[in-house]
Amino acid sequence: MRLLTATIALVLTVSVLNACGPKPESAPAGRDELLARTWPCNVVVVLLDAARADRFGYQGYPRPTTPNIDALAAQSVVFEQAFAQASGTANSVYSFFTSRYPVFESVPDLVGQNAIFLGDDANTLMEAMAERHPHRFVLSTNPFVREYLGFTQGATEVVENWMPEPGQDRGRPPRYAERVTGPGMSWIKEHAEEGFFAYLHYIEPHEPYQPPEPFVTRLSRSAPQPQFGRQKMLQQLGQRTPHRKILAAVSDLYDANLA
Repeated sequence: MRLLTATIALVLTVSVLNACGPKPESAPAGRDELLARTWPCNVVVVLLDAARADRFGYQGYPRPTTPNIDALAAQSVVFEQAFAQASGTANSVYSFFTSRYPVFESVPDLVGQNAIFLGDDANTLMEAMAERHPHRFVLSTNPFVREYLGFTQGATEVVENWMPEPGQDRGRPPRYAERVTGPGMSWIKEHAEEGFFAYLHYIEPHEPYQPPEPFVTRLSRSAPQPQFGRQKMLQQLGQRTPHRKILAAVSDLYDANLA
């Protein structure tokens, strides 16, 4: 089932020094001055694939889906009018990486689905960051954001880990998040003093909705029904109007996947 959802990107600026960024001034600082002042700042971009803005606690959602992000938002600048440029990952990330409007003329890729090839003429976010960040890292668990399609131009190191695990088609939770958090944090700690830009692309909460415990039980309002979160089942449900109890079960699985 293809869901038209808002994708939220959390952009975190991590200061290596005690003071980072321009101080209040009467006149805007020039480009060279801004570059000199902000060079010590490392940048981490965390993208949650197919995340609905209205399912985040800091946006008013009453369920405990995002307690850590809520805590971060409480002490951060939050952009409430930021919108994904398209509902599909390839189109949306294309715009995010290039500041161009989405491309809707897609080209079949190796697995027979529609993908976007980002050409060499595009000036990517990583290439822009190369001016002041010697290390640029891309870690993706989505096959539509990968080196073969040109999305990693300008990166100095790329990790792609989106292949299904054995047993996943039989309902085993894929645990894609673990493929991002552990390696991502290790890379960040290794390069923390050297100047870096890191892009970490989580596939969650994109379907399949097969979160691990304890999140399934914690976010289920009745008996957990994990079978409704499998990809084939979601596709079947998308072809008809499911019973409200089934919709509620799918919604619970989505919330648990986000959590």
